Amino acid sequence: MKFGPNYYSKPEAQEALKKAAVHAVLYDRFLAAANGWFAKDFEPLIPMYLIVHLTGGAIKSKFAEDILFPRGLSAYLDNLWERREIMRQCAEWRGMSDEECYETWNGGQGALVVIDRRQ
Repeated sequence: MKFGPNYYSKPEAQEALKKAAVHAVLYDRFLAAANGWFAKDFEPLIPMYLIVHLTGGAIKSKFAEDILFPRGLSAYLDNLWERREIMRQCAEWRGMSDEECYETWNGGQGALVVIDRRQ
């Protein structure tokens, strides 16, 4: 929308596309170690109750609407990663608030992990 129908021929658009297409950092080693998946005694370091893969989706749709709301649950997310600059630019170009950004995209969150705060 920002660059128009011929976006592919515009250098500024190409730069934005490159930034938006940077590979996600995968969390598989961290999650495997924290869950104890490779330990002989399978003892988790941090008990996890849910792992939601958010790449390509929004927090609201994948986490809230698909998992929490059908079970009558909700969540307060107070420790999210800072959005990457390209995410902030895209939201600005579309005139989106922070809330709308997280309802549309994942805000740079590759995964959400539900744990017991007391642990």
